[in-house]
Parts: sequence; C-alpha cells; structure tokens
Amino acid sequence: MLIHKKAVELILFVIFLTGCPDGAFYRQFISKISVGHNPSEVVFRSTPPMSYITITDDNLVAVNIEKVSPIKVGNQPVGIALWEGGNRLYAVNDAGLSISVIALSNDEFGNGNKLIGSITNASFHNMGDAIVTADGRFLYVATDTNAISIISTATNTVLQTFTDSSFNYPAHLVADALNRYIFVSESRGNAVSVISTTTNTVIKTIGVGISPNGMTETTDGNWLFVVNSGSNSISVINMNSLTVARTVTDTSFDNPQRIALAPECAYGFVSEYNSGNISLISLNALITGSGRAVMKDIFVGNGPSDVAVEYSNVTDEAGSELFGDVLVVLKKEDVIVDIDYTFISEIHKACF
Repeated sequence: MLIHKKAVELILFVIFLTGCPDGAFYRQFISKISVGHNPSEVVFRSTPPMSYITITDDNLVAVNIEKVSPIKVGNQPVGIALWEGGNRLYAVNDAGLSISVIALSNDEFGNGNKLIGSITNASFHNMGDAIVTADGRFLYVATDTNAISIISTATNTVLQTFTDSSFNYPAHLVADALNRYIFVSESRGNAVSVISTTTNTVIKTIGVGISPNGMTETTDGNWLFVVNSGSNSISVINMNSLTVARTVTDTSFDNPQRIALAPECAYGFVSEYNSGNISLISLNALITGSGRAVMKDIFVGNGPSDVAVEYSNVTDEAGSELFGDVLVVLKKEDVIVDIDYTFISEIHKACF
C-alpha cells in the first residue's frame, strides 16, 4: 500500500503480528472501504498502480479503491478485464448485454479515464467473465452459459462466438502468459476447458474438483491453480502437459472463491466465502505437495469473494520498503477490504 494514498486515512484497525526471529513487530494494516452497492470483481493495473472494481448495482467501475472518478458503464457490470499495454479496460455488463470500453489515463490518482465505446452483439445472452490475451490482440468473453465470444481489441468487434460441449456455466477465464491458451473454469461441469489461441477451439477438457471457480497462473507459464468451491480444494494443473499434477485440500478451505498471487513472492491468497477468511498460501506446497498449503488465515469480514494483489515497486518518503496490497471484495457488506500484505510477517521474512 502506497503510504501517500488517501486510503491510509481509512484504516479501521491495526493488528500487530509477532514471531520473527529478531522479535520485531510487523503491522498488518486492514481497512474496510465502502465502494457502492454489490461490488463484484477487482483488477489491478501496475503502471500507474491503480485498482478497478465493478459495482454491479450502481452500474459503475470504481477507481483507485476510494471510488475516485467512478466510471459510468452499462447495466449490471459483472466481469472486468484489463489490457495493460493498450491502456484499456473492459466492463462486461450482464443486464445491458454489452461490454463497455474504457480508455485509461496515466494520472496517478485515477482521473481522466474515459468511456469510449460499447460492444454489443446478437450472441450476447448471459454475460460473465472476460480476459485479454497476453499479446493484447483479443478479448475473450463468456457471453452465454455455453458460449465464448472473441473480440478484436483493435476494432472492438466480435470476430467469432463459438460453443463447445465442455462449456457449462463458465465462471472464470485466464489467459496463458505464453499466449498459447485460454483456460475456462466450468462451474457446473467440474472441469477446465482449454482453448487454443491459434485455432480458437477447445483442445482439451481437464477434470478438476466440484464447482471450479477462480484460477490464476504462475508468471513462468508452468502452473495453473484452480479453486474448487464445491469440494474445498485447489487443483494444480501442469500447463505444459495440461494435466492435473495434484489436488490439494486443507481444513481452512471453506467454500473458496478466488485465488491471487503475490508477484514477487511464492505466496498466494484465497478468499474463503463461508469463514470470512483470506488464506495465505504457500505456492511451493501447492506445486510440490510438500508441507501444508495454508500458512495463515486472516479474517476480513462477511462473504469474501474476489481477491486481487497489487505490487508496487516504489518506496515511501523515507525510502524504506516495497509495498503490496491485497484487495478483497465483500459483496454482502458492500465494501472492499484493503490489506497491506508487506506487513504480514511470513511474507516479510521471506521476501522483504
């Protein structure tokens, strides 16, 4: 969390964590920030560091956590996708059956963003998640319970909408960092569909746990982690062989929803909807199967759903530290929880 941000003023409570070998104290800042009615998804932009949150019932995209310069979009935005290299943001509007296209400014406070267009198509029926390919050329969007649409980011036109027998209420889309595949978690199919970005066809269906939901990948393109909400587990997929390497369970998993990775460290965060916790995860334990996956549970509030991680390679005025935030969506409370994860002792000891 950047110390100069206004969000610091909104800190509600501070927990002091101990246990470091040198006896030092590490402060874990947790703040709850009201953003509007029914927040749904959150993404981070790295340059400039910025957060964008879809506020479904207000037809808005909130900017920079504190709802600075909210962007009016279509009816009931549910999904959001960022094209960082193209300075574009896409809000998928379920009730509006449209995709709002937003040009992003480089203002460090989130001002100057502009709605520049809306994409509609006769194939849009039940709108959901979206993702931009690693090369920035295409936007893949779940546009029905059994269909994916492919959109050109250059022209904002639908190039193709296709169905597949494996598509069964797509929950989350992830683009392979090496630009080979799009992964789609099928919430009612208990599987992950693998779409080739070359042929735009499903080349494999990978069976996972019950009701797969959120997914994320390692930056080297080797591992995909799939959160199975219905079976309280995480499926670890080898992205080279497209097979499940292992399925990890833990007593902390309690209707897990989404997973996000800390970019500079071998850790992740999983939102636990029933318990109200965010679980700190060891990626080494997930990948190797050695040791317990969950290192710590952090209570955040009622019904955490989406989670995202920001990492900023900057220092405060004293030049002391790098900073990182975890943003957690609490849909039931209409708030975003902001955790400064660089003050979590386990991460601090290993990475800072």
